[in-house]
Amino acid sequence: MLNFLIADSGNCESVLGFTNLSRCYICYSHLTRCPPPLVSFCFFLAVKRKFHAVNNPMTWLSAFQYCNSNNTGMATMRSGREEWHLLKHLNETKIWEKVWIGMRSSMIFGHWFWMNDDPVTYQNWINDPSKVFQNTRFCTSLDPNQKKWAKQDCAERAPFVCYTGE
Repeated sequence: MLNFLIADSGNCESVLGFTNLSRCYICYSHLTRCPPPLVSFCFFLAVKRKFHAVNNPMTWLSAFQYCNSNNTGMATMRSGREEWHLLKHLNETKIWEKVWIGMRSSMIFGHWFWMNDDPVTYQNWINDPSKVFQNTRFCTSLDPNQKKWAKQDCAERAPFVCYTGE
């Protein structure tokens, strides 16, 4: 859900009334504080998902089962903004190695899909994901150093990220 707020002037943060890390805001002015008589157009996006990094390396399937049993599911990213929040969370939890995310490739049809049925509206691959039949890499990891996704063998062990919320 996207909410728009219009303020006559002043600080966007005080208009929105929060500084919670699960919400973000943008002031369309180049200044954080919008001087009168400029009108600042502010909006905030309520991030309805909370990410949970698990620094216990598992295979992709074990990580998927863990996330589904203990959280809503394995992390998905529907936008660059969600990816930014996930990368920020990984940095805060001091995980700098590749982590499993909830995307797989169909071994039969070759297309990539989110396991929770989110539509694939955003992609950020290190290399061409269409060359899926060259190897056995049918799972997806996020490399926080390159800030990109990589195809990875599902039997490898890696930390992973789950989410709670919508």
